[in-house]
Amino acid sequence: MTTETLPVTALLPELQQHLAEQIVVLEAPPGAGKSTVIPLTLLTSEPYVSANPHKLIILVQPRRVAAISIAHFLAQQLHEPVGNRVGYWVRGERKNSAKTGLLVVTDGMLTRIIQQDPELKNIALIIFDEFHERNLQCDLGLALALEARELNESLQILVMSATLPAEALAKWLRSRELPVAVLTSEGRQYPIQLHYRPPRQNTDWQQALPAVVMEALSCAQQGVLVFLPGQREIRRLKAALRLPPSVQCFELYGGLSLKEQQQALKPLSGSAIKLVLATNVAETSLTIPDIDVVVDSGRERQAKYIPKYQFTQLQTRYIASASATQRAGRAGRTGPGQCFRLWPESMNQGFAAYSKPALETEDLRSVVLEAAAWGSHPSALAWFTQPPATALMAASEWLTEAKLLHPSSGDLASNQNIVRLTPLGNTVQQLGTDVEIAMLLTLANDSTTLPLFTELQLRNDVHGKDLQRAVKTAAALIAAHQEAHEYRAAGELTEVIRHWLLQPAEYRQSHRRLQHWCQRLEIPLPVEVPDADILGLLLLLAMPMRLAKGSASGRYQMATGVAMQHAGDEEHAFKQERWLLVNQVSLQEERSEGIIWQALELSNNVLEFWVDRRIDLREGWQWVGAQGRLQLIEQRRLGALIFSERVSAKVVSEQQRLAAILTEVRARGVSLFADNSEKGTLEQWLIRVQLGAELLGLQPNDWQPEPLLANIQEWAEHELQQLQTRQQALQWNPLAALKQHFAAQTEYRGEAQLNQLLPLHWQAPSGRAHAIHYRADGRASVALKLQEVFGTPTSPKIAQGQITLSFDLLSPAGRPLHKTSDLASFWQNGYVHVRKEMRGRYPKHPWPDDPVNAKATHLTKRALGRTED
Repeated sequence: MTTETLPVTALLPELQQHLAEQIVVLEAPPGAGKSTVIPLTLLTSEPYVSANPHKLIILVQPRRVAAISIAHFLAQQLHEPVGNRVGYWVRGERKNSAKTGLLVVTDGMLTRIIQQDPELKNIALIIFDEFHERNLQCDLGLALALEARELNESLQILVMSATLPAEALAKWLRSRELPVAVLTSEGRQYPIQLHYRPPRQNTDWQQALPAVVMEALSCAQQGVLVFLPGQREIRRLKAALRLPPSVQCFELYGGLSLKEQQQALKPLSGSAIKLVLATNVAETSLTIPDIDVVVDSGRERQAKYIPKYQFTQLQTRYIASASATQRAGRAGRTGPGQCFRLWPESMNQGFAAYSKPALETEDLRSVVLEAAAWGSHPSALAWFTQPPATALMAASEWLTEAKLLHPSSGDLASNQNIVRLTPLGNTVQQLGTDVEIAMLLTLANDSTTLPLFTELQLRNDVHGKDLQRAVKTAAALIAAHQEAHEYRAAGELTEVIRHWLLQPAEYRQSHRRLQHWCQRLEIPLPVEVPDADILGLLLLLAMPMRLAKGSASGRYQMATGVAMQHAGDEEHAFKQERWLLVNQVSLQEERSEGIIWQALELSNNVLEFWVDRRIDLREGWQWVGAQGRLQLIEQRRLGALIFSERVSAKVVSEQQRLAAILTEVRARGVSLFADNSEKGTLEQWLIRVQLGAELLGLQPNDWQPEPLLANIQEWAEHELQQLQTRQQALQWNPLAALKQHFAAQTEYRGEAQLNQLLPLHWQAPSGRAHAIHYRADGRASVALKLQEVFGTPTSPKIAQGQITLSFDLLSPAGRPLHKTSDLASFWQNGYVHVRKEMRGRYPKHPWPDDPVNAKATHLTKRALGRTED
C-alpha cells in the first residue's frame, strides 16, 4: 500500500489549512500513516516550505528506537541518507546537517531544544506523535511548547494520538482559550481473531508462554510478534523455545543498537517465518513487516516512584485496555490476523481504559528542575494532567536540600514563589539525565570536590591527576550502571560493576553509556573499578539519602526513614551493624519492607570522614513520653539516621512547636481526610464541597486531599497552634479548620448554599428523612425501604440538576433488594420481579400493582390503615 492510499492522506489539505491558525489534535488509529505521511508531506510541500522558509519541523517520538527507525524510513523515501533533509536526535546520538528540514527527536531532546531557545525562532512546527503514551517528558514538552507559542505566535503545534480521545485533549486546550481544530482519521485494520490462553491454575504465565508461542507459529503465514514486559523475559523465552530452522528469531527493545533494531524491522526474504520478541516499544509507531500473528503476555514494565523510599521501582503490571487493542492491531496491518492473549477473556472488564500518565506515577524532581530552568513555577505550567501537589513539594524539598534550588523557592504548594536554580542546579539540569546521576557526574567533575578525596588519603599511591581520573571513572561507571540497568542480580556494588565491565559483548548498553560519559568527562575507558572508598565517598556526596544502617536484627534503617531487609543470599549477604549505600531495591506492595539487592558496604573511615565534614550540628526536636512532649536536641543527622545527639537546654518556641506539629500531621498523608466513623462526617463534607465547588465559585482541585495537605499551614495554622503534643497531632480532626476555611472562601454563605445544593438528607414521600451518601466520582445514593418511594415516578435530581439520586432499595427487613439510578425504568421493568418474589415473603407490607400512583409508607398495611382512619 502506497502512502497515497493511507487513510490519513485524505486529511492533508484540511490539516495544512488548520495548522496556519490553530493547534491541531489528530486522532488516528495505528496504520493510518500519521507518523510518516504527515511529516514527509509537509517537508516536501512547496506551499508549506515557502510559508515557513528555513525553519525546522520537529517530530517528537516518545521512544528512542521509534525515533531512529522513522528517521531512517523517511530518509529512504527521499532516497537520501539520514542526516540530510531528515535527521534525528536521541540520547547519545545525533545526525543532522544544515540541510535538515525535519528533525525526529525523543521527548527529552525536545525539552533541551526549548530550553536552549525559548522562542523557537527556527522552528515552524512541533508534532507530538503517540501522545497517548503520556511520558513524563512528553507532557512537559507540550507544556513548554504552549508557553513558547506565547512568545512565538507563528509556532504551529500538532498533537497526534492513536487511542487517547482527541476531544478530551481539545476540550482542555480550549479551556485555556487556545484555538483548536480536531481531525479524525480512519485506521487501516483487517479483522483479527482473538484467542485466550490463560495459564492453568498454579502455573506461572512465563511457564505457559512457550507453548502458546509454538501454537502461534503453527498458525502464522508470515510471522509472530510476542509482547513481553522486558529484556529479562525476552531472554528467558528465547532460551525456552525450541525453534525449527524455518523460524528466524529477533529481539526488539530500547537497549539494542540501531543495527540490531533494524534486523527486526526488515522484511524477510524467502519462506522463513519471522519471530520477534519485543517490549511495548513495538506497540505503536514502529512498522514491523511480516507479522500476521501476535502473542500478548498482557504485561508491561512501568516505572513507579515510591516517595517514602526515594527509589524508582520498575514494576510488572497488566496493560491497559487501549494497549491490548494496539497490540492486537499489529496482527492486522496487511491482512487478516490472529492474536493469542495470556489471560482469560473475563479479565478484559478489569483492565483500565488507559495507562496512567507518568506525571502521576514517576519521580518529579526532573520536572521541577526543568521548570526552574525555564523560569516558571511547576504548578503554573499548562499540564494536561496536573502533577500531584505533594509530589511537587517533595521534589522541591529534595532539590533544595541538595542545593540545586535556592531555599526561597522551596514551597511548591502554591503558585506564589519563584523557583530559581543555583549554579550547581544549572549544571545538573544541563546534563539532561536522572537528577541523582547528574549530581554524581557534576561533583566528580568539580575541582572543589577533589581536595576531599585527597584529604581522606583514599590510596597513598594515588595523587593529583591519577586521583582525579579515579573519581571521574567511578562516576562514569556508576552512571552507566544506573542508566542501562542491565545487571539486576544481587551483590556488592563494586563486584556487580566489575562483572559487566569485563563483559562488553553481553552488556552492550552499559558500555555504550560508559563510553558516552567517559567522553564527557574527558577520561579514557576504564579497565578496572576504582577503590571502593572512592565509590563510597562519591555516592555519599551525591546520593546521601541512600545511606542505610544495619542492626543486630538484620534489618536496615535508611536515611529516608524506611526499614529494609537484605535479599538473604548467603553469597552476597552483608555484615550486620554495618553501613550500606543502597543501589538497587525490590519494593513489593504485599511486603511492608523493601529488599536490598545491590549495595556498597561503607567503611567506618569514609563514613566518619564524611559526617565530620558534611553533616552539621543542627537544632532539632524529639517527642518524649507517652503523650509525646516536645523536647529540643542538638544532633548530627541525615533524615532518620542519627550520628550523634544531645539534649538542648533551650525552651521550645511556638514556631518550633508548630513546625513539629506540622511534620506529624503531614506524615499522616491523605489519610488525614479519611473518616472511619460510622457517619463519615469529615469525608462526606469534603466530598460534597468537591462536587459543589464549581457551583459555589471555587476551584474543585483546591479541595482535593493532596492540595489541601500541601497547603495545610495556610488553612489550619490557627488550630494547629493550639496542639501541644504528638498524641494530639495524631488525633487531630481537620473538619473544623476546613469549615472555617470554606466559610472564608465563600464569604460565609457557603455552608447554607452547600446544604441547598447537596443536602445531607432526602425527604422521602413517606415523610421520613434519609441520609444521602456522596461519592467522589459524582454519585449520590440513598438507602431506604422500597415502599418509601412509592409515588415517585422518576429519580430526583440535586445540585441544580447535575446529580441524579440513586437508590439502594431495601426490603421491609432492611435487606438489599435493588439498586437503581433510574426509578422510571425500575417501575416499568424491575419492580414486577421484585414484587413477585417479595410479596409472599412480606405479606404484611404493601406491594401494589401500580407503585407510581401508590402512597409511600414505611408502615405495614394494618398500621397504614389505622393512620388513614
